[in-house]
Amino acid sequence: MLSTQAQEKKKKKRPLNEMFVRYPLHKAHVQLSTGESVTVPYHVYNGWASAVIGCCDLEQARKVCEQEDYQPVETDSGKALGMISFWEFGDANAGPHTEFQFTLLVSTKDDPIVVIPETPFATSKAMALDPRVHCMIAELYNNTSTVVAYNNEIFALNAILANTHYSRDQNTFQVETADGKLIAKANFGASRRLQDDLSAVLSMLWHFGYKNLSKLLEAPYAVAQMTSRCHGTPPSKLSSNVTSLACTKIEKIITQWYDPQRHQLELGTASHTLHKMQFNPTVVFHYEGIDFCYLCPIDAPRTF
Repeated sequence: MLSTQAQEKKKKKRPLNEMFVRYPLHKAHVQLSTGESVTVPYHVYNGWASAVIGCCDLEQARKVCEQEDYQPVETDSGKALGMISFWEFGDANAGPHTEFQFTLLVSTKDDPIVVIPETPFATSKAMALDPRVHCMIAELYNNTSTVVAYNNEIFALNAILANTHYSRDQNTFQVETADGKLIAKANFGASRRLQDDLSAVLSMLWHFGYKNLSKLLEAPYAVAQMTSRCHGTPPSKLSSNVTSLACTKIEKIITQWYDPQRHQLELGTASHTLHKMQFNPTVVFHYEGIDFCYLCPIDAPRTF
């Protein structure tokens, strides 16, 4: 693990985002069950990722949420909204690691969101513009025991240790259980050849609205509410859901329509819920230069 001083030295290679000034690393360290000592909140500097948004089966999403305080956001065609994402964080205060995540869009059962129109960018728009929307992390996999313990013990998530094989140049990803069973794999095309689909960019602009999209792009960082599961796998020790504030700034975003001729996404049966979700991808995002801060639940307001 890097010392706090070494982490601060590495960060100076790039301009320090405002989020890291507002939410700096605490001087006090937290002891994990692995025996390692870590700082909080969770900081990532200059990461990269690919993410796929789309719709999935509403009944399966309801099963994921049935013992939680939240329910899936529903579209007018009777679908749930979700995102599958592959992340590589080479510079993070919890040490270098990768992550694979399946996220469902949810709202509280006490104040559920009225059905929203199903559009290609419905997931992104709801996450970015509607403060009632929370991102429930339905499945989470990391490739180091330190980060698994960090996510579970500090953020009350349901992280599982997995083997990951990511290639930044080829933009390929493979996530497997410890005994080699497939959770997910993807091939999104060599990074050097990636470029925006103009029609996808224009469609996103139309769906968000010029003012909304400009405001998001010009902001020092974007904010999302990340909600844990109480009854996921492995089960949480908490009796109610907790929400953390996640701040993100991305230097470069490439937006493409999901096209099976150039994008391959395979979901294996070793996942706990994802393979049952009938996930239908619509848009692929490629991210470069990710700065990310995930606050401890006790520090996170419920709305923003």
